[in-house]
Amino acid sequence: MHSRRILYLIALIGCVGFYIAYGQWLSWLLLMALVFLPLFSLLLSLPAMLLLKARFSLPGAVQIGEQIPLKPELKCPLPCPLVSWQYRISTPFTGELRKRKDDTPLLAKHCGCIKLELRKPRKYDYLGLFRWRLCRRFTQEILVWPKPVPVENLPSLKRYLAARWKPKPGGGFAENYELRVYRPGDNLRQIHWKLAAKTGKLITREPSVPVRGKMVLTMCLSGQLDEIDTKLGKLLYVSQYLLKMELSHELHCLTGDGMKVYAISDTQTMEEAMAELLCASLTVEREMPKIRASWLYHIGGEQDEV
Repeated sequence: MHSRRILYLIALIGCVGFYIAYGQWLSWLLLMALVFLPLFSLLLSLPAMLLLKARFSLPGAVQIGEQIPLKPELKCPLPCPLVSWQYRISTPFTGELRKRKDDTPLLAKHCGCIKLELRKPRKYDYLGLFRWRLCRRFTQEILVWPKPVPVENLPSLKRYLAARWKPKPGGGFAENYELRVYRPGDNLRQIHWKLAAKTGKLITREPSVPVRGKMVLTMCLSGQLDEIDTKLGKLLYVSQYLLKMELSHELHCLTGDGMKVYAISDTQTMEEAMAELLCASLTVEREMPKIRASWLYHIGGEQDEV
């Protein structure tokens, strides 16, 4: 609003010069009107300024390609006075720092974490000469989530799924079980009564669970922003695919802060790992250290990766 104050000062200097040169009652009247105009504007604007309520509602997460609304919600029963604010925008992936004063929605072009800091929230009288604080300053991080990128060259899961079985620790329910002779202490609910009636022996169902090796996804958090978008999209797709198959897995990701290892067993742990990666720093390394696993897939950033 500095431009309004400069214009008022120029007008005031012009009126003073006009009064000195003309020296008549009309010039005096015009000068007095201009002198008392800011006070009149303040008295007229004061009720609206006191009643004005502003709310900045920023989302905590968006998908890549979506727009982030920056305009606040203003509520005032009287004609709304003038307001202004400023955002300081930074992104950890690129280290970019910029300022934004308009209310145009911010486009989330790439995955990552956008840090928005609200600065200089102010409200003005109707002429824009006097100002007060509009609301408190705040800082909010907005996660830009990737969209799943389909992967067609995943290693076969057939050999991995054809695992051997072992008794389930603690017993309980399981879809697979083995039949054996009843032992003292076994759960009576697991007795196969029909088979026991045929054989004359107490036969019990022993719940079994598969014995499988380690499943690992690897990724280097490096490259250009488009490449990182592809990597994170592939990671989201593959991890969701494995979870649909009820397969727990590990994610080994090389970041600027070193190797990060995440155990992913459900959607919640997958989202927690992804949220941490979106705020991590990039690395210049392009190769992963060797990792031994029963099933391993390395996520690259090429769309037509073979």
